[in-house]
Amino acid sequence: MNSDKCGHIYGNSNNPIINMLKIRLCDYIEGHLQNPENLRLLAGQYRIDSQPENETKDFEFYVQLEKLVQRGISEGLFRDQNVDSVVQFLWASVFGLSCLLVLRHGFPWQDDIVESSVSQMINSLLSL
Repeated sequence: MNSDKCGHIYGNSNNPIINMLKIRLCDYIEGHLQNPENLRLLAGQYRIDSQPENETKDFEFYVQLEKLVQRGISEGLFRDQNVDSVVQFLWASVFGLSCLLVLRHGFPWQDDIVESSVSQMINSLLSL
């Protein structure tokens, strides 16, 4: 999925781990933007566990992020950090951004909010 919200973020790094991480994060956000009802249900206090397909997708997303982050740390691309903490930070960040974009669609978001947010998330992980 090549998201309009992600602009030219796809494939603009020379590192395949960074490219794949950007793609996964952007696709997660784009999936919520294309299917905003899932987030609206959550905001309306409906229980997410009543929709098992969402749990499965979230678990698969988490596992994909976990593998990419672990690989990035192992290869010295990312700082040596607790993998679960990093993955939870990334997941919470893209979920929160997705919610804000869907539930506060009238806010004057910057055109590149997804691209710049994802880039900042990844930059915060990089080894110096």
